[in-house]
Amino acid sequence: MQPRTTYQITVANNAVSGPSPASPPVTMTTGMATMAPSAPTNVVASRAILDPLGATDTLIASCAAADLGDSPIDKYFVTMTPDNGAGSMTQTVSGATLTTYFGVEFTPNWSVTVQAHNAVGWGPASNPVTLGGL
Repeated sequence: MQPRTTYQITVANNAVSGPSPASPPVTMTTGMATMAPSAPTNVVASRAILDPLGATDTLIASCAAADLGDSPIDKYFVTMTPDNGAGSMTQTVSGATLTTYFGVEFTPNWSVTVQAHNAVGWGPASNPVTLGGL
């Protein structure tokens, strides 16, 4: 069931002798979502398309889906932070996307975290994962 959604429910008995008439419909509306998603798990970071000059490496971040709380996950927020003091890079991706790509200049080590979002808001960040240098 979705939060803040109205449903009509009818009940019928299906016996050996056949189904009974359906009951009059009962209308119910679910409450607001109250639980943010959990922190994503199994975060993995890797490199692809390595440039020997270090100018156009691609970093890939992926994770297992977060526990959605009590409403569907609509997006993820991925943060990659280099250990050289340069600014972090972030991407927001749809709730169905568990892999994202970053084009980067060479940096020896990257820290990667992922957060999930639902109707309540952002859940906690995953534990950081470090992608070592080449």
